[in-house]
Amino acid sequence: MTPAKWIAIKRRWPTTSLQALCLVSLLLVLLVHASDVKTSMTDFKNRREGTTVREDALEDLALISIHRYIEHFDNSAFINANLKMRFYVPSGTSDSSKVFVEAVELQDSFHYFMEAKPAKWAAGQWNVFDSWPTTAVIDSLPVRSDNLGVRAGLHEASAGPLYFPVDVYDRKTPPVRQSYTVNFSTGQDLQTLQVTVTNKAGLPIKLDFKPLSCNEDNKRPSCVLFPAGTNQVFSLDMSKLPEGEYHVHLVGHIPRTSETTSLSIRVYHHP
Repeated sequence: MTPAKWIAIKRRWPTTSLQALCLVSLLLVLLVHASDVKTSMTDFKNRREGTTVREDALEDLALISIHRYIEHFDNSAFINANLKMRFYVPSGTSDSSKVFVEAVELQDSFHYFMEAKPAKWAAGQWNVFDSWPTTAVIDSLPVRSDNLGVRAGLHEASAGPLYFPVDVYDRKTPPVRQSYTVNFSTGQDLQTLQVTVTNKAGLPIKLDFKPLSCNEDNKRPSCVLFPAGTNQVFSLDMSKLPEGEYHVHLVGHIPRTSETTSLSIRVYHHP
């Protein structure tokens, strides 16, 4: 099984000849590098873990990780950690084989990837994926805790993945966190990023999230807030919302054009 493909919408070509040349050069470097990469996935009892080539690295917008909390397991207090990943599976989930649990690098350096094997996840309850020792793969690469991306969710063919924000920890219980951390990558230079949320019915939800921009005074039409080929992050506080499915919409404006690129993420929020 290969890593679940990221959701990306409105893939566009670069808007200048210089961007096009840079993209072609980057593609050539990636192709040469990929030919030299030796992937090594190890089959463990509860997971497959190792290194593999990441797909869709040049999508306009792509989700990498969504979590509440990740413990800093690579400091002196947590050497040789035995990690756990906790997530809530919604009531009514009838086929637990469609639940996925994955981990990747936020900044892809070693092509690290972990995927849990199918398990009997309990609907309407908190579930914990455990027996994930860092000594097996993470410590030897190494993958630092601040570069670990995680995602869990439910594959739904008709609507795409429904993501469950996760906690990653080594302690007996993780601390309470009220907001979600969303990591994403961009294949285009972005001047602004607007994040909005709707409920399952499509009705807008009011959240205290101001648009991010490097051109708030409209005097810097060429400024770049998020450079192409980078991974970015923002926090989203949904703690006051009732339990249920929500859709998080990202819209980025490309500098020097009227074009935008967008991404929609389905999230199940459990307070």
